[in-house]
Amino acid sequence: MFRSPAEYTQWFESHLQTTGRDRTYREEALQHKGIFKQFYEELFPLYSLLKLKQKQWRKSRFRNVLGNQSYDVEVKGNALAYLEIATTDFDEGELFRWREFLANGYVSAIGRITRDNKGRMDRIEDEARPHNVLVQESVAAITARMNDKSAKSGYPRDTGLVVYYDDYKVRYEEEDYNLLRSTVEGLKCTWTTTFVSVFLVGPRGEVLIESKK
Repeated sequence: MFRSPAEYTQWFESHLQTTGRDRTYREEALQHKGIFKQFYEELFPLYSLLKLKQKQWRKSRFRNVLGNQSYDVEVKGNALAYLEIATTDFDEGELFRWREFLANGYVSAIGRITRDNKGRMDRIEDEARPHNVLVQESVAAITARMNDKSAKSGYPRDTGLVVYYDDYKVRYEEEDYNLLRSTVEGLKCTWTTTFVSVFLVGPRGEVLIESKK
């Protein structure tokens, strides 16, 4: 079903509230299992984007699409026809982190994950790490996802790329956002071969970094 940005945000927030209250599927939700994978890795990113573009895109309509097609969202009434969503906030390391949390009841949200002599993740250090290190890790993850998506073929014309990054662990400052902006612009010669625009947004939905072809 196609929804306006206002309709979509209202619809998603009602489901988000239900998910927060219902603890039945807590473990599945934290590990992005089953329907929660799409919920947190496709629906939530679109929600964060539309919160910030609600006024500008008020005449447009959006619909999430399930399946293996080369886009995640169909768009009507907009210069964009499709959106592809790439997430950097949940990977193998974050899955390990949440499993440790479920097993022990506590885990450091920013602690470095160490590996054993066979390369397997084995523990999470309970030590604070410098702000700039965490920001650089985020920049590296964003860069990798943008390069990965841009290298793929088969995207339809007028597709925009939404890169969903973790803005909870690190409280970004203006200089950090400037670094993210320069990262997107620095990769422009790469992503413009595949996408017409790029949007960087996090689950807080407070700051949008946008660049067009």
